[in-house]
Amino acid sequence: MKPIAVHISLAALLLSCACSSSTVPSKYDDYPSEVSIAYLKSMCKGASTVIRSDVTVTGRVVATDKLSEFNKTVVVADDSGGIELAIDSDKTDVIMPLYSHVTIHCQMLALGNYAGKIVLGAQPASQYVVDRISETDLPHYIGVLSAADAPPDAHPATIGGISPADISRYVVIDGIRFVDEEAGLAWCDTDPETSHFIDTYRHAVDDKGNILDIFTRGSCTYAAGRIPSGRCRIYGIIDCFNGEYFFTLSNYRIISIL
Repeated sequence: MKPIAVHISLAALLLSCACSSSTVPSKYDDYPSEVSIAYLKSMCKGASTVIRSDVTVTGRVVATDKLSEFNKTVVVADDSGGIELAIDSDKTDVIMPLYSHVTIHCQMLALGNYAGKIVLGAQPASQYVVDRISETDLPHYIGVLSAADAPPDAHPATIGGISPADISRYVVIDGIRFVDEEAGLAWCDTDPETSHFIDTYRHAVDDKGNILDIFTRGSCTYAAGRIPSGRCRIYGIIDCFNGEYFFTLSNYRIISIL
């Protein structure tokens, strides 16, 4: 179990010092123009890499601030994986609607490596791995191709089988349950002084006894909702900090299984 302070949101990411390396401009000019998200992430060399080639990726938006599960962050996924975009906006779901098809023009954006997670954002102005892309700059980099009401297929995952390739990937984990002492609790604890909901980790376990931390932001719309008992199927995003994996629900997709 990790303490709450270990969770690094994009807000914390951009306020934290990067690794010791300074921004490293990409020196490669022979990248293909259309690449997969996994290929794009492989272009990150060191703490921060400016993308100077005309590189684009196309994918589906799989996480936004629609239910306040993610803050100033959009996750885009394709069949190869997913990547977080750092965006300076409190209305990411308006700009990039959940499940929409998008193209990202990456030239002159930056890839940042924070504790093993690759993030796409604006070029860092100082010691940060990336800065957030401003709302005014977004139309230059992001094209929304079409809207969609239904989510894309989620990548099947198991708690024991999560790997670095799954970081920021949209996954479905089947047959989990929440530990007995947390079933029926609210998703988020409250601050004893203010009674406000706070960021909270709950814990899911599979039939083999593997445990996965489930992170919920105190600001999300279902913070007061009750954790289900019994077996569940959950859909969301795999996250990681220094080799420790955790999970955030996307659009509160959780299904009870008889």
